[in-house]
Amino acid sequence: RLGCWVSGHGEGWALYAERLMAELGWLDDAGNRMGMLDAQRFRAARVVIERAQPMPGQGVTSTFSTGMGYGIWIGLLGALEIPYSSVRPCEWTRRLLKGVPGEGKARSILLASQTFPGIELVPPGCRKPRDGRADAACLAYYGLTA
Repeated sequence: RLGCWVSGHGEGWALYAERLMAELGWLDDAGNRMGMLDAQRFRAARVVIERAQPMPGQGVTSTFSTGMGYGIWIGLLGALEIPYSSVRPCEWTRRLLKGVPGEGKARSILLASQTFPGIELVPPGCRKPRDGRADAACLAYYGLTA
């Protein structure tokens, strides 16, 4: 435990300390209580990021752009100390889209519209659903179920 961070152990102690502070009256002030709740909300955040990679034949510029974008997100999440997990596209699609009828991106559009009935997959000014929005919703759902 001293050599590495184990989130279950650290979070358990943090929750215990917060409850103890409340019992001892340190959180009777509304501002202190709101600060504690805000910290809990921030710790509860978790991000699932897709580890996308360029397709064969896309060239050096595309490869660089893909890697740089991924690196920016990883650096930002690390700097903000937001826990994240990265997943390859084939992993989440294999798990979530198993048994979903259709082919290609139509499967993620179907799953997203069924799982999140109020989701807006057709942006203003467009006639067709956008598979990027559907993929993002499916990736979030994967994060909830993983």
